[in-house]
Amino acid sequence: MKNEKLARAISDIDDELIEEAHGDMLRRRMPLAKKLTAVAACFIAVLFTAVVWHRITAVGIESLPLECRCTVWISQNAVR
Repeated sequence: MKNEKLARAISDIDDELIEEAHGDMLRRRMPLAKKLTAVAACFIAVLFTAVVWHRITAVGIESLPLECRCTVWISQNAVR
């Protein structure tokens, strides 16, 4: 019963109304300047994240002396 009502509702839609609605959608598209601004903002965000991530990992490795001692100890024992 619901499917029959849906089929009737779909078949009663006016083609001119569809064309009119589609034309409005085409006119509402985002301008090129806004698109370029959005792309630039995303690029800057990714670049900033990469730089910060690189600095955090570089500082994190240097600030763990225990890890360095373990590496030296393992390499000395491996040579023996």
